[in-house]
Amino acid sequence: MKPTMIAGLFACSLLLLLLQGHGSASAQQKTSQQDYPASAQSLKWVTVENIKVLRVWQIDGKDTYPQIALAQVTNQDFQNFVQDPNKLVTFVNKHKVFPVDVRTASPWASLMSANANGDPNTWLLTFSHGKLSSMAIASQPL
Repeated sequence: MKPTMIAGLFACSLLLLLLQGHGSASAQQKTSQQDYPASAQSLKWVTVENIKVLRVWQIDGKDTYPQIALAQVTNQDFQNFVQDPNKLVTFVNKHKVFPVDVRTASPWASLMSANANGDPNTWLLTFSHGKLSSMAIASQPL
């Protein structure tokens, strides 16, 4: 994985943490895929199948690549996705996380603290979707 991609995924993860404190009850509602916010302040978390999704790519629009999205998942969902990445691809495509379907989910980088004890309860997944419909994933415990 290129260092610039890792830096970009990390930056998106930081954006998640900043936006997480500004969420509201309306952020839980599902929005239409055609709703393209004009700014980062108008982005909303949506919850689908108990997974929170933030479509960061909507800031720049559907024609700008790479497209970035974030997801907060339980440890159980994380383990299911790691064991079978096709389940993650199915989830992403079913819920239109990106405007164009993902074909493959690879590579996957998992960032863990050396001080981590046991399995975390929640994971942050950062998705980077390219023009060729491949998706790279970075995961880190929350």
